[in-house]
Formats: sequence, C-alpha cells, structure tokens
Amino acid sequence: MRITRRSEESICREVEEWIANRICGGKNDSCSFSRCCRRVHCSGNYFLSGKGADLIAGYNTASPEEKAGIDEKKLLKAMAVFMFVLAGCFIISALSDILNVKLLIWIGQAMFVVSLIIGLIYMNTRNRFK
Repeated sequence: MRITRRSEESICREVEEWIANRICGGKNDSCSFSRCCRRVHCSGNYFLSGKGADLIAGYNTASPEEKAGIDEKKLLKAMAVFMFVLAGCFIISALSDILNVKLLIWIGQAMFVVSLIIGLIYMNTRNRFK
C-alpha cells in the first residue's frame, strides 16, 4: 500500500465540505458566513503549518535584517490563533441563518470587531515576536 501525502488544498477542501455539512446542512451557497468561516479557517491552518509568513502584511515588506529579529514561529502561531478566533465569530453569525435568530448575527459581528481590535493590539505591542 502506497502512502501519499495529501496536498494542503485537498485538506482545505475537505475542511470546507465538513463545515458546509455541519453549519449549512450541506448547502454550500446558502450561507455566506460559512464561506467566510471556511476561508479564514483554511488560512489559520496554513499559518499553523508554519507557512504563509509572506502573507502577513508588514512582515513580507520587512528587510532581511528586520526579519532576522522576528521569531517567525511565534508570529505564525499567533496569526493562526487569530484566524481561528475570527472563524469562530463567523460560525456564530452563520448560526443565525440556521436557527433563524437574528440576534446571533449581531453577536457574531460584535465579537468579530472586538476580536479584531484585541488581536491587532496584542500583535503590535510589547515586541512579542522578537
């Protein structure tokens, strides 16, 4: 039996299908928040795998000397956690479509904005990734 390594795209596709089945009942186009959630979740997986540092604004434009002073592993882990938190906010918003509770969309969006502000402050203070 030959063991092959699956590509990240196929893994992300499986994750997208799983989320679509769990959140939207298999209807891929019915829930825009679940599509956003899938994309953000796949971005988080990409960062967690140790790749994608060049996708981070500011890091990709830094000089090689500045990049040498930054712990790339810590930066990618923080970005992955940040993406997963944002995906969780999208899941809460997506539940509003499923459960027909309009309050959940506002809760999810408020959590998204708060998470975004806290995440940006966290990542840009105290030289955490040096």
